[in-house]
Amino acid sequence: GMLGDLRRRWKQRHLKHLHAQETAHDVGHSVTALMKFVRYSQQSLSLGAGALLAINGEISVGSMFAANILMSRASQPIEVLVATWSQFLETRLAFGRLEHLLDDHPEERSEPAWREATVVRMLKAHLCRDVQNLLNARRTLADIPERYHELPISLMNYGLPDLQSLEVREDHELARLCRLIEDSIRTFEPRLQGVRVTPLAGPEGAKPIDRRVRFEIEAVLVVEPLKETILLASSLDTANGEFAVEAVA
Repeated sequence: GMLGDLRRRWKQRHLKHLHAQETAHDVGHSVTALMKFVRYSQQSLSLGAGALLAINGEISVGSMFAANILMSRASQPIEVLVATWSQFLETRLAFGRLEHLLDDHPEERSEPAWREATVVRMLKAHLCRDVQNLLNARRTLADIPERYHELPISLMNYGLPDLQSLEVREDHELARLCRLIEDSIRTFEPRLQGVRVTPLAGPEGAKPIDRRVRFEIEAVLVVEPLKETILLASSLDTANGEFAVEAVA
């Protein structure tokens, strides 16, 4: 019963669309014809004026042709704009349709708070993974010659040096390790600014066989438009030299 009404409404809209398309087509042809008339008139006038000046000996024949070429080139940007204007409008409309399809709630002008919190949580999870991979990587070069200025920020220097020679239980070696972690994060993790690494005392009731050394990494997470101070908890297992990193709630 609804099929007849549906066809009638579709036909009305289809005819309206065809009429609008025909009107746009006519306007486009009119503008193109006008541009051609202006261009040809401009060339004819410039040639006539140039020929008159050349006859009077005020300019040379070469100058006349050069002026004609320059005048014809002057209107080309406008012609290109007119020829591609319909494509520009179609692209803008297609972008609007795509944005409407990708948005679950197109009537909302801003992302809800729960979605922003989800994005921040995912960013922190990915950041912890990347920082952990960075700290568990070992540099391939022990000493870098000073004349190679780019090597310190290249993949050849990615990660930390070999930690087997460090006695991280000693205060001076622990402070050195904190500086190494800070320098590595500053160099290879641009999302973190103002990095500061401090050692932490072991938790109360820890077992004597616990060989982990704990750190606190404080920094500012900068991912446009987000700028937030975060704390990361890191621990080094001195038995196997592996770091673990997690975000502090």
